Amino acid sequence: MADSEFGESEYGPSSVRAVIMDAVLTPFRALVSKSALRLYLNTLLFMGAAALLTGISALAYGVFYFKFIPTVGLQREVHLQFGNGNPWGTANFDSEFISLQPYDVSVTLELPRTPSNLDTGNFMLDLTLFSSRPASSLLPGPNNAPISQARRPAIMTYASPLVDTARRVARMPLYVVGWHRESETLEVPMMEQLEFAKGVQNLPQSLRLEIQSDSKMQVYTAQVEFRARLTGLRWIMWRWKITSFVVFSTLFWSVSTLSAGLTWLVMTWVLETVPKDEVKKIEEDPIKEESEDGDTSDESTEVKKEEPEDQEQERLLSTYPAEGDAGGSGPSAKRGRTFFPSILHILTNFYPTMHILVTNDDGPPSNQSSPYVHSLVHSLQSAGHTVSVILPHQQRSWIGKAHIVGASVKPTYFRPGTLHQEDGTTHRLPRGSDGEPDDGGDEWVLIDSTPASCVQIGLYHYFKERGPVDVIVSGPNYGRNTTALFALSSGTIGAALEGACCGTRSIALSYAFSSRNHDPVIIAEASGHSVKLIEHLCANWADGVHLYSVNVPLEPGVSENKVLYTDMLQNTWKSGSCFQAVDPTSADDPDLQEQLLRDQGEVSGTKPDQTVGAGEKSTRGPRIQHKHFKWAPSFQDVYRSVEESEPGNDGWTVKEQMTSVTPLKANFMPAPGISGEIKLSANQPSLYSLVDCDNSYVQEMVDRALTRRLGSASKRVSSLSELPDSSAPLFQYREYERLDFDHIMSRPSTSLSSAYIIRKALIRKHYLSNTVANWISKHPDSILRHHFKPAFDFELDYAEFLDDALLEAYELNESLAKNEERPDSEKEWWILKPGMSDRGQGIRIFNSEDQLREIFEEWEEDSDDESGSENADDDNAGASLDTGIVTSQLRHFLAQPYIDPPLLLPSSSNRKFHIRTYVLASGSLKVYVFKEMLALFAAKAYCAPHEEDDVADLARHLTNTCFQEGGSSNKESVRRFWDLDHHVPGLSADWKEKIFEQICSVTGEVFEAAARGMMVHFQTLPNAFELFGVDFLVDANGEVWLLELNAYPDFAQTGEDLKEAVVGRLFEEVVDVAVKPFFGLGDGAGTDDMKLVANIDLGRHS
Repeated sequence: MADSEFGESEYGPSSVRAVIMDAVLTPFRALVSKSALRLYLNTLLFMGAAALLTGISALAYGVFYFKFIPTVGLQREVHLQFGNGNPWGTANFDSEFISLQPYDVSVTLELPRTPSNLDTGNFMLDLTLFSSRPASSLLPGPNNAPISQARRPAIMTYASPLVDTARRVARMPLYVVGWHRESETLEVPMMEQLEFAKGVQNLPQSLRLEIQSDSKMQVYTAQVEFRARLTGLRWIMWRWKITSFVVFSTLFWSVSTLSAGLTWLVMTWVLETVPKDEVKKIEEDPIKEESEDGDTSDESTEVKKEEPEDQEQERLLSTYPAEGDAGGSGPSAKRGRTFFPSILHILTNFYPTMHILVTNDDGPPSNQSSPYVHSLVHSLQSAGHTVSVILPHQQRSWIGKAHIVGASVKPTYFRPGTLHQEDGTTHRLPRGSDGEPDDGGDEWVLIDSTPASCVQIGLYHYFKERGPVDVIVSGPNYGRNTTALFALSSGTIGAALEGACCGTRSIALSYAFSSRNHDPVIIAEASGHSVKLIEHLCANWADGVHLYSVNVPLEPGVSENKVLYTDMLQNTWKSGSCFQAVDPTSADDPDLQEQLLRDQGEVSGTKPDQTVGAGEKSTRGPRIQHKHFKWAPSFQDVYRSVEESEPGNDGWTVKEQMTSVTPLKANFMPAPGISGEIKLSANQPSLYSLVDCDNSYVQEMVDRALTRRLGSASKRVSSLSELPDSSAPLFQYREYERLDFDHIMSRPSTSLSSAYIIRKALIRKHYLSNTVANWISKHPDSILRHHFKPAFDFELDYAEFLDDALLEAYELNESLAKNEERPDSEKEWWILKPGMSDRGQGIRIFNSEDQLREIFEEWEEDSDDESGSENADDDNAGASLDTGIVTSQLRHFLAQPYIDPPLLLPSSSNRKFHIRTYVLASGSLKVYVFKEMLALFAAKAYCAPHEEDDVADLARHLTNTCFQEGGSSNKESVRRFWDLDHHVPGLSADWKEKIFEQICSVTGEVFEAAARGMMVHFQTLPNAFELFGVDFLVDANGEVWLLELNAYPDFAQTGEDLKEAVVGRLFEEVVDVAVKPFFGLGDGAGTDDMKLVANIDLGRHS
């Protein structure tokens, strides 16, 4: 019994085994105890938090560094513009500058050591910094004030002939192999320690660099560099980058760690504040678990404890998604399908990414008319390219390279939807407008014009923030564009031609379909195939090629078929007219007509069947039958020509289901072997003249001048339809609004016009003032400074807003303020002119703000704006007011110092007068002054404004005969200038000759100022001329002052007495100087009566 009690139960083998296992496992139990695990967790959390804070510290220092430290060496390449003036160029900045930071600014020029450059000697560099990015050439103006400007001299290094020759011989091998070139690099310091005031408006956004020299400079490159002068902390951080990084990152990390530790302690204290009964329960649990762990003999207890732990572990693991399962919602393969293809594309795409401008002639995505463009754009974007899309807002097939003249092009904005679905939306304004949030989605531009116009607007007016366009892709066209018949009419190829004409590589892409069942798989394959082909062509662009026409068969497996370079098949329409007569009463639906063409033409090559309601010839009725016509070409002509052609052309290649690539040039090559002179019959007139004037006075003078100077060489026509052909030589002298400018612009060598299209810089008073002001600011020594009174223009609707309107007219305000303290005899008087009036309407004089306010209070409120046309300042612009001003001329006003005292002639009863000079501007550009001038006198004797009780009597001050009752018929109101008094007190005997010389100098200078400085508002044409009436006033010292220029001047004010001597001779001189030379009948040299005062070559030739 003793054996049984004390045998194996206490000291048997299982007891020994338990003791040994317990001794072995005791150290490991300490390592996996709850305290140890808690320590591991806390350590891991601390290390993770420390690592996270270290990363945040490094990131924070990096952000601070790049915000606090400016770009030390900021460089901008300046692309110089060369023309008739000095070379100049501009460059833009983003946000690279920092306020209150000194910068040293220098200009680096690389100049070829050409004889002309070396002979130039010293030249000047003019550098100006601006706070805005205007669209003009960055000249200072009221809305474009410069931040800083500097002019510094420079000169190329002198080298004696011996030294120069030795240097060239020594470097000859480098020149031969192209490792060196004969140039010199000049670095010219422009500004030192330049600082910008606080505020974004005081930081430069653009610069303008001009090289000023007596002779033309030749420049390889020009570069402006801004080098920041770092001091204090900025210098330390920039000089010792690593040390600064370690110090500041450690400091930030220490502060962050301390803050995180304190936060941890607070959270721990809060979480441990629990009720006492829960604390007691927590304290008892470890004791209970300790006693259970100590009972090693009870194996069933161990099993029961292990099972819940295993189950808990499985439960915890089940709360985390499997590896690769995105958010626990799908297998890892789902994510791989979107990730790995992009990786493979990056690894296999050897072509650089490009900015691609996409357009078409089929309009926005539509299963009916434009089913392919969305797929192509998607494929290009998936290939990593930047894609900008601008399309016609509707279907524009068969329109070629056309633009719509005279129409205002308006955009809308298309947001594409699902691929191959018509769920895209069109909006009036782009994303982010009218408070709408910009979610960054894709957005295309739609314009109501042609494919060629899409290219022009897309290249120059949209997408500039994305960088320059690398290639234009026009298409994919809904149908093939093979053979000459399709290509010459294709809007798709027309858009590519427009791009090539703009100097941008272009590709016309067309899909030749055989079924209208738009299979997304086939379209996707064709789009991917097109992307690869576009990338290949751009990477291997052939010399001399302006554009490619690519035709892809929309067939399964097209990407596996060959791609061939081809010629374009030349073919013609052989089955008769491409139009079919239809019933005039039938409906006309272009979209259905286009769909009918595609259904029956593209697929089968047949001519659409249409009903002609008025096709039979009637035995009665009008001689010409009334019909309507619809575009209905027979595509059978195209396909028959392809079947009959030899292999190798584009039509044959597509027929064989291969991709055709046709290299093209953007021109019409001349037929060889045709040259020499074409001699017409002797009785053919040299030119046709079309004279159409509202004023019979002018009509008679122009007709008489043509008859006297040209005789039978000119034949009169009453309309363009009377010309034998559209290219016949034609001279038009017509009212501005009746001139056929389309004919003029399309025939620059055979059509001559009597007016320029745009010349507001001269004939609008406020434009003329800006023209002169800008020119004087650029040319301080200009003669215009001493012969044109500075003017201040402002806009005003109501008199109560006068104070606001005059805010920027500092000189005017200052003068009116000083007048308050001056005696009447010393007050400065001003003359007020409506900006768009003529015939003396609305002109007033004043010397105080109260008088100016009273003037405006006299006039009624303006209800209609100006028409905006070039001839808007002519007659019938609006209803006349009693004050002598038309309502449409209110709002824009000009104030100039009043010229007092004027020159007065004793023989004319001391009446004030101005000189009317007729000026001829011809071509691009010669300016002539007609020597026969008129003197137009006021109705009453002159009296200084301060000597009058009421300055409202303008008859003493205004010399325009239109203002006078009776006009030019008044006795002595209009006189020949050269018949004026020969002796005038205070002036020399040759005072008239001196005045004429001044007039010639001022006239030549003001036309050059408009032609070179205001090219947007004065655009000369080689096949146009114009007569201007230029008015001058002479002061008591004999100085001439320019008043204004008038287009289509009132010749009738000359009167009958001087009609033949002045106006008749004027038009005869115009025929000799401007008309005959254009048609090869004269040399265009000036005459004794028509003096050449300016000969400016603007680079525009007929």
